Amino acid sequence: NSLAGLKDTGEIQFSKITILKAIGHAKLKNHYGLIDDLMKDEDKGLVTQAILSAGNTMSPEFINKIAVFLNRENFKETAKAALLSYGPGIVDSFNEIIRNESWPIDALHQLPSIAEKIGTQPSVEMLFYLFDNNDISLKMEALRSLNNLKINHPQLRFHHKLVIVRILDEAHLYLETLAALYAQITAIDQRESVAA
Repeated sequence: NSLAGLKDTGEIQFSKITILKAIGHAKLKNHYGLIDDLMKDEDKGLVTQAILSAGNTMSPEFINKIAVFLNRENFKETAKAALLSYGPGIVDSFNEIIRNESWPIDALHQLPSIAEKIGTQPSVEMLFYLFDNNDISLKMEALRSLNNLKINHPQLRFHHKLVIVRILDEAHLYLETLAALYAQITAIDQRESVAA
């Protein structure tokens, strides 16, 4: 271990960060274990670089390990950048993750903003697929990202009628929910006025 001779903690950290960058960019598979180890380190700077290096490897083995950091506020943006390093091909992995429901919903909430930055037709299709999820805030994130994609990438094809139908379906659901809540409140008010 060539770091054993170093005494200055700043120099040690700089050396580790440099090594992580080299492993990630050169895709040195024999040293991926170091990336794994430093993703668990207590030093925020080392963890940040380990996440980025994991993304630079573009290795499928790191996708789920990077996703763990999507729920951690200090590392969320770093994890998004690392996943973006995989390029447009990551959308296929995202589709599989969505289908298999292998990530917690909090992590899925970050996918629309990543897909939006990729800006490809498969990104559009993935965002439409997210509309089928039961989580309302995930649907809203997907809709927001679709809107941004449409503005920033006018060459992409969007299913305009499908979007309108989905929005109308959501509006009807909200209307029915409000009607049911109003009926419950009215019934409670009537019981209270009779009891008084």
